[in-house]
Amino acid sequence: MKKFILLILVGFTFLSCEKLFISPNPPNTPTENFDLLWKTVRDKYCYFELKGINWQSIYDKYRPKVNDQLTQDAFFTIVSQMMNELHDGHVNLQIPNTRYSYTYYSSLGLLRGYAHNFNDSILTNQYLKFGYGQKVRSSILNENIGYIYYGSFSTTLDDNGWNSIINRMVITKGLIIDIRDNNGGSVENIKRLMQHFVSQKTLIGYTRSKNSATLNDFKDYTPVYVEPSGSFYGKKIVVLTNRRVFSAANMFASAMSEQSQVTLVGDLTGGGGAGPIGGELPNGWLYRFSAVAFSNTQKEDIENGIKPDYRVNITTKDETAKIDTILEKAIALLN
Repeated sequence: MKKFILLILVGFTFLSCEKLFISPNPPNTPTENFDLLWKTVRDKYCYFELKGINWQSIYDKYRPKVNDQLTQDAFFTIVSQMMNELHDGHVNLQIPNTRYSYTYYSSLGLLRGYAHNFNDSILTNQYLKFGYGQKVRSSILNENIGYIYYGSFSTTLDDNGWNSIINRMVITKGLIIDIRDNNGGSVENIKRLMQHFVSQKTLIGYTRSKNSATLNDFKDYTPVYVEPSGSFYGKKIVVLTNRRVFSAANMFASAMSEQSQVTLVGDLTGGGGAGPIGGELPNGWLYRFSAVAFSNTQKEDIENGIKPDYRVNITTKDETAKIDTILEKAIALLN
């Protein structure tokens, strides 16, 4: 039986690995697996109060449906339904090497009712003229406006790479950072980019995690800072967002929104304001959920997304005319 191994967000970087141990030969029945997962979520999940979730009532709702004669399909459905009650894009449940996989994000729970607000074909063909599908792109647009597209914080650019891009942007009169469709990745990449936009050690938020199974028993807040490093860009910045901005990208949007020279344009981000933990049940199923909450400098949770300063949608008319309405708004603000 494998140990539970998980990454914890501490001080804005993944610094340590916490291990949750279970006995060498734990009971392996549907009822035992259900109870173990429910208790683990009870002890570690960080957003019960924020979302108004009574986890005991969720147990009372689903536990009577579980018995040791359930088929794998029926049991997976029940456990997925229980985890869905968290309404959390970091929630995953998977049976390795099978078709059984559940995530709240992919179930469209986060995206329902929101326009996509990003068309890479229009961006590439009408504005950049290169790089369709690439996760890191930079250019200087007409009217001397800098542009950086960062499509995934799972894509790492080292300090030399970012210094090269920022050095190129220094001559521009303003900078657009486009993180639309960025659904997260490494938190360290937030710091690696943001260090070019602060002139001194800057508080950007706090992290905290549960201390016990008690609802509001949290450890103390841990402050998160970014320190300047490398090339500096101090002019006006516009960050572009859509609903698919999630997890680490959501944290970046939050941190940047609190900088005086930054304006957010686009749509409400998708949230995902915590570092997740994950593990393996005795039956081999893998799970993940939010455990280390990130909040802004006012200690406000960002799980429900970051509101832009200017809420803009790409209209059907503009998309047909191959115009990126959100990008055009950012250009107008910087002119």
